[in-house]
Amino acid sequence: MRKNMRITQIAVDKLFGAFNHIIPLNRETDITIVIGENGLGKTVMLEATNAFFGKSYSFFRELEFDKFTFTFSTDECWEITKHGGSKSSPLALHVERKFLNEEARQLAEREERPKKDSKSKSKPVKPPAYARIPLTNLEKKESHQTLEELSWAKRRAMEHFMFRGDLSRRDFEMMQWMFDDRYEVFLNRQQSEADALPIWFANHKLDVRLIETQRIITAKERGGESYVSTVQKCADELIKLIATAEAAASDIAVALDSTYPSRLVQSLRDKRPDNAIDLSELNNRLQKLNSKRQLFASAGLIETTNTDDFGLQINDYPNSSQQSDLIYPLKLYVEDSDQKLAPYEDLAKRINLFMEIVNKRFKHKNLEVNRKQGFVFRSRFKRDEQGGYSSISPKKLSSGEQNELILFYELIFKSNSGDMILIDEPELSLHISWQNKFIKDLKDVTSMNNVSIIIATHSPDIIDENWDLKVELQGLE
Repeated sequence: MRKNMRITQIAVDKLFGAFNHIIPLNRETDITIVIGENGLGKTVMLEATNAFFGKSYSFFRELEFDKFTFTFSTDECWEITKHGGSKSSPLALHVERKFLNEEARQLAEREERPKKDSKSKSKPVKPPAYARIPLTNLEKKESHQTLEELSWAKRRAMEHFMFRGDLSRRDFEMMQWMFDDRYEVFLNRQQSEADALPIWFANHKLDVRLIETQRIITAKERGGESYVSTVQKCADELIKLIATAEAAASDIAVALDSTYPSRLVQSLRDKRPDNAIDLSELNNRLQKLNSKRQLFASAGLIETTNTDDFGLQINDYPNSSQQSDLIYPLKLYVEDSDQKLAPYEDLAKRINLFMEIVNKRFKHKNLEVNRKQGFVFRSRFKRDEQGGYSSISPKKLSSGEQNELILFYELIFKSNSGDMILIDEPELSLHISWQNKFIKDLKDVTSMNNVSIIIATHSPDIIDENWDLKVELQGLE
């Protein structure tokens, strides 16, 4: 993947045989809001983008379109069309790479040209401008149509099991396992049959993820229950993230503590004017360290501690030599503490932003993060027998609360710099006041994570005052 390569525009020609849409992405806020009447293809454009960059190419087999075009910040574009469909020419996606100017072409070729072997006299090979990706294998019994039928049956089974109750758990699990097994076989075959892809396509690492309207339940890994609450799944993932940070911090602490005596002796030996530290500067660093600990404690990452009295202890010794004896060990202590806390830095920012967004919505509940439970919900008014605020089971959250919590968990904890997040109908089950806050909170997320977000919505309350971010899809009238 080329440096800083991000999608800047998505376009489709003749979607459903009729509609031509162009979605230029807002680069200033990295948030684009797509609106339009039902049936114009808002959701399909998100699904197609997710499918293409997620390598789920079979999505395009039954989709009617002439061409998809993805334009990038590197002044290049990829045009996707379908070709074939006969026994002699199996149906495949044809991905052609084009450049918007000659300078972009030359830069790409320089970056991707294989390094010439000093012993070889052969000229570097020019990267091919297209990729061909098979969508199905007509010689195999497991056709794409059969897989589509299984996928449809799996979705219907989930609906019957979850909402109507007329399908047993065992039947549903069997349906899911049958689909997963056959689909995995299909994907393996598809990958093995693919032509050798050019490096510009094969090595792209554009992470695109679709957050669908169905967010509250999710399939579990094979061998367990057929579905789990997504809220609980998010909590379990957060526990693992915290455990990973704790393990990294522990390793650093062990390494630093084992060498602390020798480093302390060395620092005392090196006491000299050019190695000195100003007393006020040390006090400032101690205060920052204390603030950092409080921030991490509020995020549920470490136990609350208090180091506010360090500065007073130094000032209690007016003699400069006595102060010097304290300054050098404390300087080493601050440096070590910063290293020990470093693994928590990024996670603490994410947790605190997540709690801030959720808790200003949950007026009667409060979210806390716990290293052992992940999420802890407490009432803001009801007390337990010990006098504290009573805990609330995640199962007691409303559908709107669950949707909002899951959506922002996905955005904050599962997104990294450069990712593209696609959100379909974020207004689902949300009160108007929550919808009005949505874009503002998204701006905080994009500012922290450096992600780009595309939203498909019907709600003017989601847009609120952000009409400059909207792109409206037009019909044929």
